Amino acid sequence: MKLTKITEDIFHYENLLTADECSSVVNLFHKLEEQDPDYWKSISFYESYSGSYPQDNDPLLAEVGLPNNWFSDLENKFKQCAAEVAGQPVEKMSKISFHVQRWLAGAFAPKHSDNSDNEGNMGAFTRSRYAGFLYLNDDFDGGLLKFEADYGKNNFSIQPTVGSFYIFHGGHKNMHEVTLVTNGTRYTIGSFWDDREEDEYPKELRDKWATELAGVRQYQKEESAEWQELRDKGVVKLPDGKIIPAEEVGR
Repeated sequence: MKLTKITEDIFHYENLLTADECSSVVNLFHKLEEQDPDYWKSISFYESYSGSYPQDNDPLLAEVGLPNNWFSDLENKFKQCAAEVAGQPVEKMSKISFHVQRWLAGAFAPKHSDNSDNEGNMGAFTRSRYAGFLYLNDDFDGGLLKFEADYGKNNFSIQPTVGSFYIFHGGHKNMHEVTLVTNGTRYTIGSFWDDREEDEYPKELRDKWATELAGVRQYQKEESAEWQELRDKGVVKLPDGKIIPAEEVGR
C-alpha cells in the first residue's frame, strides 16, 4: 500500500485492497441483489444507492472468497486512515457511517461539503468531519471525484482506480462532487468519521441537529419519489437539469 498526501488533508492510499479482493466484493453485491431485488436503497445523490454489508461469519463471504471478518477488518483499516488524516490516536475516532454504494449510469453528486452547507454553515451533518471512499471497479465512464480544495485554491479531478482509498477533511474547505457516470456502474465503499464523541457536543445542539435531520430525511424521501417517476418513464436527469432518455447514458 502506497500513501500519497495530495493536500494537507486529502490522502490517497493506493492499493488498500487488491484487484482480486475488489472483484470478490462486487461479486458479493451481485449475490446480495439476487437474494433481494430491493437490496439497494436510494440515498441523497441522484441514482446513487446504499446497501447493508454482511456481518462477520455470513456464509456469503466464504462463497466469494472473502475472510469471515472481512468487513470488520476493512472498517478498522478505514478508521486507522481517518486517524492519520485527523492527526489523532485511532481510539479517538468515532464512526458516523460505513456503507457500500452503487452509482448507476446517470448518477452524480453535485458540489457539496460533507459536514456543512455550501456556504460553510454547520448543521445536522457537523460530525461527518472526515470522508473516506474506497473504489472497487473502474469499468465505467465518468464518475470522477472532483475537488475545489483549500477553499477553491487547489482544483483537480481524480480518476478512481481499483483498490484505491481516498480520505479527506469533508468540510467546506474541500468542496467536491462526483461527475456524471456516463456508462457502466460505479461501486464504492464509503465512510464518515469524527474525532470527537457525540456526547462532547452540547445536548441542545444535538437536539437541534435531530430536528434538522428529520426535515432533511423527509425532503430526501420526496426527492426519491420524484426520481422513481423519472425511472418509470425511462429517462434520467442530468446535473444541469436536462431530461434525456436513459439509453443515452448507457442504461
